[in-house]
Amino acid sequence: MASSSKGEDDHAVARKIIAAAERKHFAQERNKTERIVAITNFTNGLNSEIATPLHYLERQLRFLEVGVR
Repeated sequence: MASSSKGEDDHAVARKIIAAAERKHFAQERNKTERIVAITNFTNGLNSEIATPLHYLERQLRFLEVGVR
């Protein structure tokens, strides 16, 4: 019976190790996802700040081109 108990203890330890590894993996994936979301939000913010002035300049250039013709 002692070996059976030892085997059960080994399985319990193995399950704990696997569970810890899974928690670590999921935490790393969550961190990656959070970084991607933060970068995407930052980039989208930059794009919107840049797009408005560029759109304005583009309209001004068109106006000037029409006036020059």
